[in-house]
Amino acid sequence: SSQRFEQAEFASQIFFAVSACRASCNGFIQLPLLWCWNGGVLLFRDRSATCDKKMKQPLSVVIITHNEEINLRDCLESIRRMADEIVIIDSNSSDQTQVIAQEYGAIVQITDNWPGFGVQKNRAVSFAKNDWILSIDADERVTTELAKEINDLLEAEPRYQAYKIPRLSWYCGRFIKHSGWHPEYVLRLFNRQSARFSDDLVHERVLYGGEVHRLDNSLLHYSFQNFSQVLSKIDLYSSASR
Repeated sequence: SSQRFEQAEFASQIFFAVSACRASCNGFIQLPLLWCWNGGVLLFRDRSATCDKKMKQPLSVVIITHNEEINLRDCLESIRRMADEIVIIDSNSSDQTQVIAQEYGAIVQITDNWPGFGVQKNRAVSFAKNDWILSIDADERVTTELAKEINDLLEAEPRYQAYKIPRLSWYCGRFIKHSGWHPEYVLRLFNRQSARFSDDLVHERVLYGGEVHRLDNSLLHYSFQNFSQVLSKIDLYSSASR
């Protein structure tokens, strides 16, 4: 009869809806389930199961900047799909740094004083709303492979509270893969409940007393485009550390 056909069609739709929910939630759903077919009558029981799919740990990417309009767009483009939040602490840039940051929906805090790299990075961490932090510099890029590795790690329950990332640096026209430059492991991914930056003016580091795990994929570092930039950075760091 047409009534039985409509009931069967409805049952088929329920079956596919339930299957889709199970597929997207590791086989568990939270819906009234189709319980049985009894003499052409659909019977339902309010029988629910809780979805056991773990939520990804949200990630805040933190960056400190000063006149980084040349670097910042490429940096933000590399992390925009993986970051749940972008926090930028800017040292009163006079170029388009702040405008570019706002284009990518970053939380931008502007400071007039310069307390040093360590303190400034701790400031950035303090403005983040999430515990898991990825700290990068404007002249660094997260590769697609590294982004996937970090996302996969945070979708599971992370076994460690701090992770080192192999960094591959660009120096005057080429990536340097010898002379101890690569892999250069830098601790940049961590849970801020367990780790923080040192307060050093320069050469700051993440302070963490537990076991640190190493990731496999590289963070790209476009450190020096030419030798003039090398000399400028040496002068900047020597002046800052006095």
